Amino acid sequence: MSKDIYTLIRERKSHRKYDPEFEIPDEVLGRIVEAGRLSPSACNGQPWHFVVVKDRELRKSVSDALRTPLAPGMNKFTTDCSAFIVVVQERTNIAAGIGAVIKSTDYSSFDIGIAVGFLTLAAEHEGLGSCIIGWLDKGKLRRLLNVPKGKDIPLVVALGKSNDKLSQRKRKPEQEVISWDTYKKK
Repeated sequence: MSKDIYTLIRERKSHRKYDPEFEIPDEVLGRIVEAGRLSPSACNGQPWHFVVVKDRELRKSVSDALRTPLAPGMNKFTTDCSAFIVVVQERTNIAAGIGAVIKSTDYSSFDIGIAVGFLTLAAEHEGLGSCIIGWLDKGKLRRLLNVPKGKDIPLVVALGKSNDKLSQRKRKPEQEVISWDTYKKK
């Protein structure tokens, strides 16, 4: 029996230990990336393109691009991931673009965050671990994956069979982050 959405949300964590021998079946990766594709976006702009990386040699190169000279130890765990979903920011539609100018707000960044949230929940539903990575060498990734100049690569999602035994995440208490009918911070 599959878990309900609230259980998935409670149990989803960022995993940093993966089984290096595990391969994710294409149909599972397809369902995960489909969750991102179907996620909501401002004015249905869908400002994303997902590059699914599962080739072993290419994964090694992507993992290298997630460790920069400024922090060579950062993201070392990615060498054991089974796949990556590299998120490329695309132009949004005209309605969302006009709204962004009028409101001085880049809705594309929000939209991509929502899509990545859907991806990671889908991975959790499939029994996989995930980690959202924003520390990356965009130029190196752009060259590796033939991403055109001018397109941003804001995030990469690492996926695999987790070897982590993570404890429950600490969260701020409800009364600190939720109020009803008016803003009240305790």
